[in-house]
Amino acid sequence: MGPHLVGDALVAELLVRSGLRDVPAHRPSDIRERVALSALLPSLAGFQTVESSTKLHEECLNVDGMHELDCAIVLRDSVIPVEAKLGDSGLPLKSFRKRFLGEPKLTHRGRALGGSIPAILDHNGRTIAGGQTKIRLHALLPGRSTLVQPQWVLVIADSTREKWSRKASDVASALGTRQLAAIVVLEDLVHIVGLSEATSVAEKLLLGHLQRWKKAWKEHEFVSLAAPTPTRRSSSRSETQ
Repeated sequence: MGPHLVGDALVAELLVRSGLRDVPAHRPSDIRERVALSALLPSLAGFQTVESSTKLHEECLNVDGMHELDCAIVLRDSVIPVEAKLGDSGLPLKSFRKRFLGEPKLTHRGRALGGSIPAILDHNGRTIAGGQTKIRLHALLPGRSTLVQPQWVLVIADSTREKWSRKASDVASALGTRQLAAIVVLEDLVHIVGLSEATSVAEKLLLGHLQRWKKAWKEHEFVSLAAPTPTRRSSSRSETQ
């Protein structure tokens, strides 16, 4: 589990522990408006759990193996995708749009889907340039594959929300997104769960990451020590001397 996956796992845990329905969220069309997440996503009534680092596949196209949902809110017969961008430096709106929300592209002679995950999510259920059919994403959950809903959720740090709100109220238009349903602030999740509990969850995830890292490093050292040292062949010149 890499550092960014620790962040994804933390968001998933906080979402589960928050209960989701009463989590404060910001409407993308007016980021200054704060409402309950359930008001923006009525389907949360069927909420079961939240999975992190969930792999994607598409009905007719190959999807790059690196493409995963940061988190998936699991419902009975579908999931709501969640993307977490937690950098505290606060990505400017224009930079976020350029980096994450360009239109996905067909690659490998039209057989594969490429692009950032937010861009692919924002075109889920729609036809992209050069495509013949609508993108239909599925998430690979333990023991089953399930439909990914077109609406998606973005989790950001409060510093990012504040920076965006100073630039534009209608963040959806500024980003050029059509399917972003809600923006959730990480600090709001921490507040609902409680700082002590949230800190404990983060510490356990980080400790687990460090233990796996140490184990992998020790195994790497063992393999390196066990590998035979290549012998250095003397040059033909030295052999003749």
